[in-house]
Amino acid sequence: MNILYIGYYVDQEVFNEILQKNINDMSEARQIFEVNLLKGMHKTSNTNIDFISYVPVNKTVSIPKFSEIDTIKVNHIPIDKNNIISMLSAIKSFKKFLMNLGKEKLTNLCVVMYAINPIFFLPILSLKKKYNFKLTTICSEVPAFRRHNNALKSQIKKAVTMILNNHFDNYVLFSEKMSEVIDCKNKPTMVLEGIAPPIFGEPIEGKKNIVMYAGGLAPDNNISLLIDCCKEIKELDELWICGTGPEQEKVEQAQKDDPRIRYLGRLDNEEVRKLETQAKLLVNIRSPKERLTRYSFPSKILEYIASGSMVLSTKLAGIPEEYFDYMLCVEQDEKEEIIEKIRCCFSMDDAEYVDFCKKGQKFISEEKNYLQQSKKLIDFLTDNR
Repeated sequence: MNILYIGYYVDQEVFNEILQKNINDMSEARQIFEVNLLKGMHKTSNTNIDFISYVPVNKTVSIPKFSEIDTIKVNHIPIDKNNIISMLSAIKSFKKFLMNLGKEKLTNLCVVMYAINPIFFLPILSLKKKYNFKLTTICSEVPAFRRHNNALKSQIKKAVTMILNNHFDNYVLFSEKMSEVIDCKNKPTMVLEGIAPPIFGEPIEGKKNIVMYAGGLAPDNNISLLIDCCKEIKELDELWICGTGPEQEKVEQAQKDDPRIRYLGRLDNEEVRKLETQAKLLVNIRSPKERLTRYSFPSKILEYIASGSMVLSTKLAGIPEEYFDYMLCVEQDEKEEIIEKIRCCFSMDDAEYVDFCKKGQKFISEEKNYLQQSKKLIDFLTDNR
């Protein structure tokens, strides 16, 4: 079996430059997931795998022809999404890349695509019948529920993405509930909610009562609710908030109103992880009532647990039940219930706190590591080739 993996990975230095220059709001969670998945696929498969990625650029940034993860070569095709000539050139470059693979590799090729990328998918679709491609998509989110604005261009993109998503043969879902709204047409599916990073923090006693949130500052992440809860908790030493988004002004105002609230802005992942090991409680209180949360898995949960700190989360339908044994949980995003759980963490005996956090780390390091999760994907591809 020959595999072609199509994603968005690029060297971390270039990734940071793309973010700093506001060329594209690339996802840190996606970047981390792909690093671990590509490493795992390379190590757990005896098959030949080629890797290629779409990298958003403009005239201010240049990218290498490829990046390397360990010994893995990831080819890059730069695309300026605001330039039609750049997009047409990318299609041409991708077709050339495919043809250079040779007939032997192309025949019965297993194509794995992270999300929907029309620029790469259309050439693949045009060759599917000729070479008997088997197409698999990794659905990190439901195309219909992505955050698109009301501009005509965005709405067209949304419609095209939804149509193309129906043309895959196999579906890898980040949440079991996705099958309710993605028309898989009884095609093979599997759930791969994420990949745990290596453990990077040690559960310790005597932490200050610091609550931390790291992620997008969108209304459905309940940032305002988190701030309101923390303001009422006298035992709280500090609330740390990292990230950017529509709620940023509210967070900045809250920082002025209460000196215990610290807004840290957008930080690189290494800095975020360092802070996560220092906080006592890491929170994910997205609303269970929001349609999007039913059909997505908050990948931050895995990083939170790996940090060695305690985690508080709402019971979202997109989170497999097995995770709830290793977090403090609330059924709904209700203020009093959240305050109660935060206080429960603060009042917990040090030894009990450390033991709880260690059990969570053991669970993800044994059950959700990159080798285990990647092997599940390779086995799925093999069974449905």
